[in-house]
Amino acid sequence: MTRDYAKRNTYRKNSIKKSFYLGLWLFVLSLFAAFTIGLVYLGKYKQQHHQIQLKKEVIATAPTFDFYTLLPQKTNNKAISEYELEIATVKDYAAADHLKAELALLGFSVSVTKAHNQKYQVAVGPYDNKDAATNDLERLKQNKIRGTLKKVH
Repeated sequence: MTRDYAKRNTYRKNSIKKSFYLGLWLFVLSLFAAFTIGLVYLGKYKQQHHQIQLKKEVIATAPTFDFYTLLPQKTNNKAISEYELEIATVKDYAAADHLKAELALLGFSVSVTKAHNQKYQVAVGPYDNKDAATNDLERLKQNKIRGTLKKVH
């Protein structure tokens, strides 16, 4: 019996073509998978990079405190002060410190001293003349804070 080798040759060509296209599809699929994984990694990298930049900005920016600039400048510490405004006498230091902070934000020069019987005295001043003390007393009344003008020796 004779063999027909022509049919065998076409069978071989078809199997080669099928394996080539199968390999091409696998290659394209692997490229697509690599591209997708790269995008996911890039997104995570950008997010981490952004968080690092934010941390660097937070570290680089020094906090600014406005109440330091709001405090009045003492011009002459050697001058004899005759007046001060007595604001309150409180039992605990936390309340005195809170009142001092409120007054400092309003622009007053405030001092807290320990008085007798474990009490703390909050005072504004010192003032060289009575007119300046009365002007600040009026400003305190406008902000609904009571005070008493006191002469200091």
